[in-house]
Amino acid sequence: MPISAFADIGTKSQPYTIDNGYIRVEVSGENGGFVINTEEGDLLKKSDNNKKLLFHNGKYDTSFVSFRVDYENGKVEDYIFGGKYGGLSDPSRDGVRVEQQHVNGEIVASWSVGKLTFIQNISLANEASNEHGMVSIQLAVNNNSGSPVNVKARILLDSCLGEKDFVYYQVVKDGQSPDTITTEQILKGEDYKIPQNFYAMDDPLNAEVMAYSVNNPSNMPYQIAFGHWNSLASTLFDFVPKEALNFTNTYNEYLTADSAYALYYDIGEVAKEKSLLTYYGVYSRHKVPVINSVAVDVTVPMRLELNSAKIGYERLSNVGIADFSAGVVLENYQSDTATDIENIALSIKTTANLRALGDNGLEIEGRDFKEIEPLNINYSNVSVGQTISKTLYFEANPSEDAAYERITISVYDMSAGEIADDKKIGEKIVYVLLPGSDGGVPKVNFSSMTPEIIYTSGIRHL
Repeated sequence: MPISAFADIGTKSQPYTIDNGYIRVEVSGENGGFVINTEEGDLLKKSDNNKKLLFHNGKYDTSFVSFRVDYENGKVEDYIFGGKYGGLSDPSRDGVRVEQQHVNGEIVASWSVGKLTFIQNISLANEASNEHGMVSIQLAVNNNSGSPVNVKARILLDSCLGEKDFVYYQVVKDGQSPDTITTEQILKGEDYKIPQNFYAMDDPLNAEVMAYSVNNPSNMPYQIAFGHWNSLASTLFDFVPKEALNFTNTYNEYLTADSAYALYYDIGEVAKEKSLLTYYGVYSRHKVPVINSVAVDVTVPMRLELNSAKIGYERLSNVGIADFSAGVVLENYQSDTATDIENIALSIKTTANLRALGDNGLEIEGRDFKEIEPLNINYSNVSVGQTISKTLYFEANPSEDAAYERITISVYDMSAGEIADDKKIGEKIVYVLLPGSDGGVPKVNFSSMTPEIIYTSGIRHL
């Protein structure tokens, strides 16, 4: 919908808000800056109710978006969303336009510089989606210059959990154990598998509040920077980490404990319009059955696209032979009946046109499409409150007819040494749309990753 079609229901003096009872986001009517906090948050974690997830001191300028534009004539410019550039006639001088069509509807902020318009669309993941409890941040670039430009984007988020202005980041680099990040560093995609999700904790030993950053498999960041907020915020785009600087204590040059991270995206060549999408917030887990003791959250692409030869799919992963990946988060959540679990098995089943691959994205010997037996991954000594992150890789097999292929991820208590239905302690089912070799898709539209709702085109909440 064009920006002009929106009826403004807010004012510049009051923030625009979206609130679903689990998560709340406020967007400044003046500059488009935003802050996020929980209400109910994660239903399985009462300790995260009504907590800040981004820093807020009354202003809306510590988390912000910037862009790098490479023009056709070789000129490269960095812009902060909402900044003022060029002469007095440049449209950037008009500031940011923020609009919301209806109460609790998406909040659209637009800003122009030269012949380019940048659009920030803030909304909430819908109730049926796995990302329910999170805020969707979508960025789009409209190019009205008549000449293509190359665009990169940086989203800087000023981490805060409750009243604690610093966090401990947990990122799975290799294998099964997450690394705790407390010092400035950059994770780069060319020498590191950028995770589909990672999380922040207020306490690495006994987390009461956690926040997740979930990347859309269709447009992953090419790098992620972690640092002291002062270090990151003092840069418009490029960031050089001070690798010895610990942002979780006051023994640094800024004499404050203050953390932030930045997601870097290569939007690519923009002739007319391109966009990207990411999520930040909590998993509401409002549909986890009470009999489950382990919560399972999964992020997958909504659909794959046929390649030009129509004999395979456009790959969303550069690992091995994988066509796409799935980000999985398991949590042995705290409750009155929670206990440490000696051994668990993560069991992965797929329907006929998908097959699970190894950690290197390569074929597992003896496993083919239409495999009946699940792929099992074992973990030991899973304590109460422990969170496990895992990236799974899948290959897709094109067929003549389009289909919604299913991935079932189950968790079993293996204390007795075997997988049994009465020992299932958690499960999540997700779907991926595979177009047929004729490019067709099913006639029924859905809106999330269950048969209830899956969109067959466009950018929608997973």
